[in-house]
Amino acid sequence: MAEHRQDILARCQFYLRAAQDVSRGFGELVDDLPAFMGGSETFRLFDYSKAMQTDAESVAATAEWVDYLEALSRVECPVLAPRMPFAPGARVLEIGGNTGLMAAALGARGVNVEVLDLPAVAALGTKRRPNQIFHVGDARRAETYAPFQEKFDGILFKSVLHDWPEDDVRNIMSLAATCLKDGGQFVVCERGEVEPHDLAGASMQTIANTVFSPFYRRPKLYETVLQAAGFATTADSIKIDMRFDTVIGQKT
Repeated sequence: MAEHRQDILARCQFYLRAAQDVSRGFGELVDDLPAFMGGSETFRLFDYSKAMQTDAESVAATAEWVDYLEALSRVECPVLAPRMPFAPGARVLEIGGNTGLMAAALGARGVNVEVLDLPAVAALGTKRRPNQIFHVGDARRAETYAPFQEKFDGILFKSVLHDWPEDDVRNIMSLAATCLKDGGQFVVCERGEVEPHDLAGASMQTIANTVFSPFYRRPKLYETVLQAAGFATTADSIKIDMRFDTVIGQKT
C-alpha cells in the first residue's frame, strides 16, 4: 500500500509538470523543440548531471524522477517481463535499469539480472533493493564496459535509448554488445513512435507521453544497428498505455 501511495504521488507531481509545460509551450513542442526543452520543467527534472554524484542533495534530486520511472515500471514490467527471451539461469546486464524493478520481474522467472546505472540511481537502487546487484557507470563511455567483456548471456535496454540522438544510440549499443558471449541476446524495449490516436485521449498519462512524444521512434534504428553488428533480429509490439516495441538480436 505504501508503494501504491508513493506511485500515485510521483505520477501526480510529474503530471503537474507535464501539464504546465504543454499548456505553456505546445506550439514550441511542435515547432521549436529546443525552445520547448529550454523552458520545460519536465526536462529540468531529468538532470542526469546530478545523478553523477552521490551527495545527499544530488540523490534527493535524482529520486524525484527515479520515483516516477518506478511508478511506470510497476505497471509495465509485469507485462513486458514475460516477453523477454532470456532463459532461466541466464546472466543479463540491464543498462539503465533504474532501481531494479525489471530486474526483479525477470528474477522471479529465474533470470539473473545485474543493473548498470548512474551513481545516484545505483545508490537509490541499492537502498531500496539491497539484494539486487548494481554496477555504476556511464553507458556512453567505453571504460564502463571494460570489466564486463563477453561476460553476459543477455543485454537489456528498457525505456533508455529514446533519450539519446541516433549517433549516441549507435555508440551505446555497440559498446554494450561487447559484453555478450557468443550466442547471447541483445534486447531493446522502448515506447514506439507516437501515432495521432495515442494522444487523442484525455488521461494525464497521455499528457505526460505528449511531452516525450518527439523522442519516441520506430524500432528500425535498433534493428539496423544490431543487424550491422551481425545479429539476427526479430521484433514485436504490445500496447500498454501506448505501444511498446521489443527488438531482439541473437548473436551468431
